[in-house]
Amino acid sequence: MPLGISESTFSEIEVKYSPGSRIVFYSDGVTEAMNYISEEYGTERLIKHFKNPSASVKSIVDDVNEFTQGQQQFDDVTVVMIEAK
Repeated sequence: MPLGISESTFSEIEVKYSPGSRIVFYSDGVTEAMNYISEEYGTERLIKHFKNPSASVKSIVDDVNEFTQGQQQFDDVTVVMIEAK
């Protein structure tokens, strides 16, 4: 069941991943984080970073922070990564 959703009906499926496969979940605060010229971090930048085999939750958050250069953000930055073993 999705988190934070009131009672309802949802379908489920099972997906099998190959060992080493990764999936990342992120809040819109990641892609909408802005730098000092009001440019968004964006989906393309996130995908490019995530394609690096050494990408981690920490490296994504660090990259967002480096991009924003200390600018105040108005949304949460949440990242969850799962890797199949």
